[in-house]
Order: sequence, then structure tokens, then C-alpha cells
Amino acid sequence: MNEKVVCKECGKEFDSEKALHRHIKVHNMDLAAYYTKFYPRVNKLTQELLPFKDKYSYFNTDFSTRAQMLKWCRLNKGNEEVKEYILRQLKNRIDNKQLKYAPNHLELIINDLPSIDIYKDNFGGYEQACQELGLEPLYNKGIRNEKIFLSLNKKWNKFLS
Repeated sequence: MNEKVVCKECGKEFDSEKALHRHIKVHNMDLAAYYTKFYPRVNKLTQELLPFKDKYSYFNTDFSTRAQMLKWCRLNKGNEEVKEYILRQLKNRIDNKQLKYAPNHLELIINDLPSIDIYKDNFGGYEQACQELGLEPLYNKGIRNEKIFLSLNKKWNKFLS
């Protein structure tokens, strides 16, 4: 059973969010004006209002930039709020993409997630953070035999000595 969606401006009910989004124009508002007026979101670092790009991003972002998120995490290192936040960000990525393993460091960067170092600062290591979620990192083994690995490609032989 679908719940009705209510316009915060006039109280009118709609069967879907899409219908609400079409209706908002009646109030001479676009989505950005509507959501920032009725659901203001504040940047955790700067305490400034977050800009609206799209509804999903607006409600799933707490900073304007990844750099701000990393700075906030460093300033509040070890704080329970930071631990919960970075675990939630990791879990959201894993759940949304239905990953079998936790993302590697490049995927964290590309998707504006906390860095490996932030997980180390708060959990002792990325692997420990992943364990809290019941997963292991994608690359958790390392190279088992470096000499065999490097010997597979002759041009790397000069680095073996």
C-alpha cells in the first residue's frame, strides 16, 4: 500500500512523489526551492546550508565536498558520531551496489567516501571497519610471493635484486 505524499506548501495529498514534484510548480517553486525551504540540511563542517542538486544527493550528503568531509572526520577523530557516520557511508555504498566485498581505496575516492586513513584513525584499520559490517575488503590478502609475481613479467626483474 502506497502512502500519500503531502505538499508542505499547501497540504494537498498526492499518490506519488512524482505527482508532488509536478505540483510544486503551482507554487512558483522548483525542486531546489521546495526541498531547501521545507527540509533544510546543514553542512556538518561549516554549518552552512547544503546546496540542492537532486533529491537523492541532497538527503544522502552531509558536506559540499569530499575535502570538507575528510576535514570533519579528522577534526573529530575517534568521536562516536564520526565512527557511525563513516560506517553508514560504507554500508550505504555496499548495500546500494550489492557488493560482496567492501570497496577498495580507489572506489572510496571516486565515490566521495571516507579514505582508508579515516577508517584507520577511527577503527584501527579498514579491515576492522569492514568486519563491523560483516564483510572483508576486496583486496585483503596482499601478494603471497613477490618474487613469483614479479618474475611473471621480465621487465620487472631489475627490481628483484
